[in-house]
Amino acid sequence: MKCYKGIIKTMGPVFVGDGGRLEKSDYVLNINNKMMYVMDIFKMFQGLKKLGKLEAYEDFMLNNRYSDLYSFIKDNELLNDYADWAKYSYYVDFNMKQRGTQISTCIKDAYNKPYIPGSSIKGALRNAILNAELITNNRKYSAMALQVKNETYRNRKGYLAGVANSIEKKAGFMDDDKDKLYSKFTGIRVSDSSPLSEKDIIMCAKLDTLPMHTDAKKRERQLPALRECIKPNTTIEFTLEIDEKFCDYSLKDIENSIGLMYNNTYDKFLSAYSLERVSTKLNPLYIGGGVGYQSKTVTYSLFDDKDEAVEAVSVILDNVDSKKQNSNRKNGGKNGDKMGNHLMDPDLFGVSPHMRKCTLYRNTNYDFGLCSVKFEPIGWLSHFQGFFGIVEHNLCT
Repeated sequence: MKCYKGIIKTMGPVFVGDGGRLEKSDYVLNINNKMMYVMDIFKMFQGLKKLGKLEAYEDFMLNNRYSDLYSFIKDNELLNDYADWAKYSYYVDFNMKQRGTQISTCIKDAYNKPYIPGSSIKGALRNAILNAELITNNRKYSAMALQVKNETYRNRKGYLAGVANSIEKKAGFMDDDKDKLYSKFTGIRVSDSSPLSEKDIIMCAKLDTLPMHTDAKKRERQLPALRECIKPNTTIEFTLEIDEKFCDYSLKDIENSIGLMYNNTYDKFLSAYSLERVSTKLNPLYIGGGVGYQSKTVTYSLFDDKDEAVEAVSVILDNVDSKKQNSNRKNGGKNGDKMGNHLMDPDLFGVSPHMRKCTLYRNTNYDFGLCSVKFEPIGWLSHFQGFFGIVEHNLCT
């Protein structure tokens, strides 16, 4: 058994959602001090009751006289009280153009401290290893690449499921025998990260960016979707265990896989956006949600030729879109906008999808989920100390 301390340094905001959303009645966004206060409903109820404001709050909930909770707080002279009712709070870097917007919440422990689940880290490592296998042994999977190109779309659920399973079985990530649970990845175990501080949370808007060489008048489009994220330049620690009895991959193999996948993604996708290539010495890895198609799939690694890969991705994305959007795009998109059609991606942009998933923080454009990862060997004593700390954290969550 090999044990390592994993150290993640966020190079961009990382979003790992818990499935929850904050509505306008759940938070107070104070644009004067740029602070976000997420309310503890019980504390707020008790405070409003004590101050005789329950009837006014009921009116706020039932009617649309206020655009958000801050307006209600201000009108009812509660500016000196509401901060004590917050479950947690954090700094917000920008002023939202639209009040009362839904906000997707990040995963937190029982003490409202954000962390990254081991499953998210392991999923990113697993995807990197699988992509590296396809890049290194491309000819071995040529028949499956052809199957992807010729797959007929019938329904979203079954589309490409068969070939995806075939790829994983051939790579040893899935066993042919349904009664056996063993795969090459069984021997890799990843803990949840250590809990962070609520000060490490920021709010990010989704920002779609077109490639730099396009003639579009506006290359960036901010979407009305907000997320709680872990801010850039945050250090996050976790534990990685490699059981050599079950796992064929060493730490060096994992690090090489991360570098192979990143370079392949850069050459076939990221280079279209005139981004500077990140050194593979930093082990650049995309973790969490909202990172984009190219970071969650293997299509760009399955095809050795870039143009062939872009063509295949454009067809896949066109197929999996909703029928309404498909019908609209086949007519040239809204008002004849050809950029709405994924089938036009290869000709118009030379890359697909043609939108890069990023965000703006402190006037700097960042990719969602981009991290640097490094590993340090740990001895048995520090390993068990870390293990029991993680167990305590998991019991709390």
